[in-house]
Amino acid sequence: MALTFVGGLTLEARRKNIVLPVEDASLPAVVRLKLIDGCLPTVAAGDTVAEGERVAENDDGFRILSPVCGEVTAADDGFVTVRSTRGGEPVGLPPVESPVVSLSYEDVSERLKQAGVVGAMSGVPVYRKLARAKGKAKRIVINCLESDPYSAHISRLVTDNAEEIVNGAKILMHAVCVKRSVIAIEENRTEAIRALRNAVYDKTLVSTALFKPKYPAGNELLTVNAIYGREVRSGRTPEESGYLVLSAETLLNVFNAFAYGTPQTRKVVTVSGNAVSRKKILRVRNGTSADEIFANCDGFAVQPGAVIEGGIMRGRSVGPDECATLSTNVLVALPKKPLDVDGDCIRCGRCIAACPMGLEPVEILENFAEKDFDALKARCVDLCVACGSCTFACPAKRPVAQNMGLAKAWYMGELRKGGK
Repeated sequence: MALTFVGGLTLEARRKNIVLPVEDASLPAVVRLKLIDGCLPTVAAGDTVAEGERVAENDDGFRILSPVCGEVTAADDGFVTVRSTRGGEPVGLPPVESPVVSLSYEDVSERLKQAGVVGAMSGVPVYRKLARAKGKAKRIVINCLESDPYSAHISRLVTDNAEEIVNGAKILMHAVCVKRSVIAIEENRTEAIRALRNAVYDKTLVSTALFKPKYPAGNELLTVNAIYGREVRSGRTPEESGYLVLSAETLLNVFNAFAYGTPQTRKVVTVSGNAVSRKKILRVRNGTSADEIFANCDGFAVQPGAVIEGGIMRGRSVGPDECATLSTNVLVALPKKPLDVDGDCIRCGRCIAACPMGLEPVEILENFAEKDFDALKARCVDLCVACGSCTFACPAKRPVAQNMGLAKAWYMGELRKGGK
């Protein structure tokens, strides 16, 4: 029987490009690399870098690596900008030839830092998730669920790289001493399910949990709740609660970092929407602009009214110069700008029914308008996952999710001050 969760939305699938292969995007003229996790530049304007060479690093040794050969033109304001040049040899790490069982937790963590491996959904460095899970994790969840109705690349990656994904999970299972993993995947992804089952030789080590196609199934908290019937307590991460949840693409990057010494400098992105000339699944270099990504799809069929990064449900509108990061998953170009309608709340309760976290947005927003800290705490506003289901369900077309985000931000700010 397929698993599900309370609330959420059953949306029309828009994954018409699911059968397409993953294509490598062309070399961008310039990449603009966002500095994350406290990383500081290790290069300066005028320096020459090779593909795979370190351009930034934090105090723990986690690295950001150049996806191109070229010249650094700027290294400030939270970004490193590199103008690419053709030619030049990429650099990488030597493959790990030792058996996985001989590697210590420190060995695994160090390789993840050197290869710059981050979560494909969250953008959080995997070594940090591993540190939170150490000594606490009981299970690893291989998250093969798509994150948005337009998203298609996860299913494609699973179908093409099932064995590598499972092996990536086994590396981390050994690192944090976890004996079992479970694969979470939608029940209608027949080809991907078949590939995963063929890749798993020991069903007691890695099992499969089928999900009903429902948004936002890819959320870590909801995935854990649906599989194990456990709620992650407010203020805690899934890793601290005993569950290390990692996306299929993240585990593929983990495997490549160990088996081939390949640093993470690229991201697989679904490019879709009715304004795009050709829908594609592209492997793009970190820091590539949205304009150059759409150029790989032959541009636009019609002038786009909106370009949304992150998917239609929880994404944000971006300009042509916005650059992809290692957590960019979906780029959607729509022919018309979404209607800006903000009617009066009719207290129908549809936002409550749609919320997968069991929150009451209509009541929370009233408490927020009154700046009632205690009421917001009682209604658990901090549990909002910003999935956008409430806005989608609202017949008055109110920006419920946006206002929920403001309410949560205000509450968390007051909480850091000590509350009231």
